[in-house]
Amino acid sequence: MKKIYVSVTMFIIMMIVIFFSINYLHKIYHTLKPISIQLEETISSENWDESSKLVEQLNKEWTKHGNILFMFVHHAEIDNISEEMNKLTQYVKYHIKED
Repeated sequence: MKKIYVSVTMFIIMMIVIFFSINYLHKIYHTLKPISIQLEETISSENWDESSKLVEQLNKEWTKHGNILFMFVHHAEIDNISEEMNKLTQYVKYHIKED
């Protein structure tokens, strides 16, 4: 009987951790999505000064949350996103709209 209590307790703790991690991922998504949409619009309209500010803001948010995301997402995916963020910074810096 004692094993059942331990198993149920572990299951409940696991479900709570999963719930909070999914909520945290949604929070990060809803923080980064509006910035990236606005960045896409400013790049389309070739407003490079505003795009540069948005890239800096996006990088700041990404570095703030990126270290914690290693707990939830495979590190290779985080590295890929970080690499693409660096490319994005260079694209905006050199006014490369196509990429």
